[in-house]
Amino acid sequence: MPAQVSFWQRMSNLFRGGMTTRAANGGLLNGPDELPELPPHDSVDTADELPAKSSLLPWKRESAQLRDGFDRVVRTMDAMQEHFARQDDRGRQLTQSFERVADHLERIAQTQHSQDLSVKAIVERVEGAGREAGKVSEALSRMNSAMGTQAEVLRSAVRHLEISQECDSQMMLSFQRFAQAIDNLCTASNAQVQNLHRLHDAQSQQNEALGTLIREQSRRFVIVLIGVTVVSLAALGGVGAMLVSTFSRNT
Repeated sequence: MPAQVSFWQRMSNLFRGGMTTRAANGGLLNGPDELPELPPHDSVDTADELPAKSSLLPWKRESAQLRDGFDRVVRTMDAMQEHFARQDDRGRQLTQSFERVADHLERIAQTQHSQDLSVKAIVERVEGAGREAGKVSEALSRMNSAMGTQAEVLRSAVRHLEISQECDSQMMLSFQRFAQAIDNLCTASNAQVQNLHRLHDAQSQQNEALGTLIREQSRRFVIVLIGVTVVSLAALGGVGAMLVSTFSRNT
């Protein structure tokens, strides 16, 4: 495959090789270098030498001017060729710079996309944590309600125990209400345990704290139950003593 030659190289070669061609049929010179050879100085007479020199001077001046013009044109073409070569190099450098900028922009877009995905994941996690916190708050509110119910049941049991000391019928009614209160307390405790289990399933990271809370509530419940049982036994003892004293009086 022949080597590619640029337009300016072809023009330079044209000016270098073909600018000196002339029409030969008219007796003109074929190039600036093709000057007629002068006869030796000793072989001609002085009278004949002067006309020959005077006839060749215009051709020499024209040939020198042509050489100078050709050289200037060639130098100009060479300078233009170098200039356009530098322009081509700059164009290639700009193209490479644009390609690098495009690569950087693409990487920035990919990084932005990854950041968007990360932000979305963080938002989803925060929303999930908010929902879990709402569930915990709801469970705690239910627990507070259950605690209030337990306190109310215990206060009601104490009132019923105080009233039961007056008569046996009222005592039986009080025991029935106490049993009902115990059933309600068991129901509330079961509901509380279910809520705690749900809270345990939803918040696995708070298992230890919730276990401590359950143990504390159970201990309080046992203490209260023991206290209620002791009070009930004391009331039964008092009723038994009253019955014994009444029976002894009747006998």
